[in-house]
Amino acid sequence: MALIKANRNQIMLFPPSLDDFVSKNSMARYVADFIQSLDLSEYDIHEEECKRGHPAYSVEILLSVWIFGYLEKIRSCRKLEHACYTNVEFIWLTGFNYPDHNTLNRFWKKNSQAIKKIFCKVLMVISNQGMVKTVL
Repeated sequence: MALIKANRNQIMLFPPSLDDFVSKNSMARYVADFIQSLDLSEYDIHEEECKRGHPAYSVEILLSVWIFGYLEKIRSCRKLEHACYTNVEFIWLTGFNYPDHNTLNRFWKKNSQAIKKIFCKVLMVISNQGMVKTVL
């Protein structure tokens, strides 16, 4: 009986799209669409300032990482950073960008109240749509 082995050097005629690796009904897609639909000016979110070197990450990227992280039960900045490198849904959300734990932490410190409000709103919407079950 033949075994299937990993061929990590396989050449592909067409490179796969990152979009192909995330299912159409993934919660990451929902989070991205939800964040895009928000009027972020209502939440008093403070954008990251770029003081030197690397350009600042958009509010949408950082907010998506935090909201999706909460849904995936990841609340540590370091674990979120790791997920942005290793989890396909996080990689898709960030579009191959990799915010580090310091950037995520600064964003959290400046915007924790807004992030909590948005997370509660996400939970209400997905619960009302039957996407998740809540237990009292």
